[in-house]
Amino acid sequence: MKAKQVLNDLGLHECNNAPCIFRGYVQGHHNKDEEIILGLYVDDFVYFSSSKSAKALFEKLLSEKLNVEFYPNPTQFLGMKSHIIHTPKETSIYLNQQAIVEYLIANAGLDHDHVNSTLTRYRLGLQVDKVPSNDNLPYKRREECQNILRSYVGSLNWLSTGTRPNLSTITNMLAQYSHAASPGHITSTKYAIKYLKVTLGYGICFSSKTIATTNAYVKFPLDKPDMTAALLDANWGPQDASNPKLDKQYPDLDLFKSRSISVFLIWRLGPLCWSSKRQTLTVRSSAKAEIYATDECVKSLQHIFHILEELHASIPLPIPVLNDNSACATWAKFKTTKGLHHLQI
Repeated sequence: MKAKQVLNDLGLHECNNAPCIFRGYVQGHHNKDEEIILGLYVDDFVYFSSSKSAKALFEKLLSEKLNVEFYPNPTQFLGMKSHIIHTPKETSIYLNQQAIVEYLIANAGLDHDHVNSTLTRYRLGLQVDKVPSNDNLPYKRREECQNILRSYVGSLNWLSTGTRPNLSTITNMLAQYSHAASPGHITSTKYAIKYLKVTLGYGICFSSKTIATTNAYVKFPLDKPDMTAALLDANWGPQDASNPKLDKQYPDLDLFKSRSISVFLIWRLGPLCWSSKRQTLTVRSSAKAEIYATDECVKSLQHIFHILEELHASIPLPIPVLNDNSACATWAKFKTTKGLHHLQI
C-alpha cells in the first residue's frame, strides 16, 4: 500500500486491467514519449520510458520518498536472468531462471545424479495418475511426503509460470496430489527435476525478428514477427489412454483422472501467456474438450488484449485463435450441431 501511495503521489496510477502495472507522467513531463510505465511485484519493480529526462526526474523524486536502489541495466529480476541483444535490425530479450533450477536440483539432492539426455519434456514420460496412493502409509510418513512434494511443486510452479512453459503440464498434475502425496509422487517429481538438469539453460525469448525454429514446430506459421496469436489444444480423456488388458484387474479410477487437459499459448514477439491444466468437468467428446480449452484461452486472450490496449500497444485485429479440431472451429463460427446445442445455451 505504501508503494502504491507513493507512486500515485508521483503521478503514476494503476491500470484498470492489471493493478500491478502503473503508468503516468511525473511533474512537468506530459508528452506521449515521456510516459513512465512501471511493473511492481511486492518491493521490486522494473520501469521504462522513452525520455531520459523523465526517467531521471522519476528516480530523483522516488528516492526522496523511499529508500530505493536503481540498476541502469538489470540482468536479474525476480530470479529471472535477462540477456538483451539490441542492433539496428533486431531486438531480442532472453529470459531464464537457471539459478532457481540449480537451487531446486541441490534441494532435491540430485547434484551428482546421472541424467539421460533423452528425457522427454511432454509430461516427462510419467504416468502420474498411476502412482499408488498414500492410504497405507503411517500418518507421519504421509505428512512428510506432502511437505516434500509441496516444496518441490512450489519451485516447479515458479519456473513453469516464469520462463518454462514446458513444465506446466507436469506441474499441474503433480500439484493435484499435494494433499495426498506418496513416495511415488516424490519420485515422479524428481524425474521432472532431472529433466531440468538436462535443460539447465532453457528459457524463453522475445524477438523482433521471425524465429524459424518456432515456425517449424507450429502447424500454423506465424507470418509476421509482431503477430499476436493464440494457439491451443486439448486431449480427450485421462493421461493413460492405452487399451486395457482383459486379463488384468485395474483399481477404481478417481473421477478427476478421466478429465481432459487444456493447453494454450498466447504469442506476441514471444510466449506472452500460457496455461496447461486439467479441466474441471468430464466431457463426452473431443470436440467438447477443445471447446472448453478454447473458452479458457479466449478469456486469457481478452485479458491480455485489454492490458495492451490500455498501454496503447498497437494490436492488429482480428487476433487469430488457432486450433486443429474441425468441430470446434465450426462451432466457434456460430455454427453448431444438435449434439453441441446445449453448449450454446
